[in-house]
Amino acid sequence: MEDMIIAILKGIATLFYNPILYLLIIGLFIFGWQRVRRERRSFGIKVFGMFDNIFASAAPSLIMGLLGTAVLIALGAALPAGVVVLLSCCYLLIMLTTQLRFLSPAISGGLALIAAYFLPAVQTPYVFLNRWIEEIRHVSFLSFGVFVTVCLFIECLLVYLWGSRQTSPRLINSPRGKKIGAHEASKLWIVPLFFSCAGNRPYWPQ
Repeated sequence: MEDMIIAILKGIATLFYNPILYLLIIGLFIFGWQRVRRERRSFGIKVFGMFDNIFASAAPSLIMGLLGTAVLIALGAALPAGVVVLLSCCYLLIMLTTQLRFLSPAISGGLALIAAYFLPAVQTPYVFLNRWIEEIRHVSFLSFGVFVTVCLFIECLLVYLWGSRQTSPRLINSPRGKKIGAHEASKLWIVPLFFSCAGNRPYWPQ
């Protein structure tokens, strides 16, 4: 039991090793600042404060994270560390586009699945990188597919339950070229998911 508790605590700590987490948090602040700036430029006043969307997204993210974690563990989905790195790299590439709508797990998960399927057997001077490549090449696509499907399910629930809250007004061009008012529902949620690492001990929480 003590080993399992230590493994769980180490697993939680790995969440903070991923640089994508901090980039997404920075993205939340930038997104909030841009929204407030646009509303003030268009209407002379902000509807919600810069931090309102950040705080409003925290509870739904944690709730969906717990739900997703329970489903992944119940289904026995296990991904090696190399695949987590691959997913992070895909998210990083998508973030470089600065397009919020592209951060869906449908795109990042799809890119990672394609990359894992076509990744060739290459050797590098770095042992850890070679280990990641081997883990990616031998990943269970069933577990990988289950993981992406759970992420998509979480995204659908977030959009359906919380996506229409705290919409942002903006001015857009009508088909006749005139300015008209509209409401934009654009959200960014950071959902923490914990699952088993693929290895010799299935269901072992790492």
